Amino acid sequence: MMMLQERETRIGPTKGLGRCAARFDNEWFRAWIISDPREGFKVDVFYVDYGNMARVNKGETSLTLPDAWELPVNLYPFRLAENSDPVSKDMESKLVRLNVTRVGIDETGYLSEATLNEVLS
Repeated sequence: MMMLQERETRIGPTKGLGRCAARFDNEWFRAWIISDPREGFKVDVFYVDYGNMARVNKGETSLTLPDAWELPVNLYPFRLAENSDPVSKDMESKLVRLNVTRVGIDETGYLSEATLNEVLS
């Protein structure tokens, strides 16, 4: 996302959960804030084009111009429902099938909760 590196595309401080630009290794990327930013000066972000997560200072997140979100995201953050099968360490590199049990309520279609259905490989 070359345009996120330009200061003009980052338009101000974030105000809660949801879409933003977040810094990683001194570059800006599209991300979701997935923790409550009112809990101190750090937030947890999920980078929607790469799938990694990080805890960053709130000052390393920013609202963006809508143009930054014209391309669809590659990955959606979600959590496993409490009644889901447990996940083990060896499943990190496995392909799994999930059932979506709850979808976020905003216009972006944020996937918020799923249950683990089966391990495919």
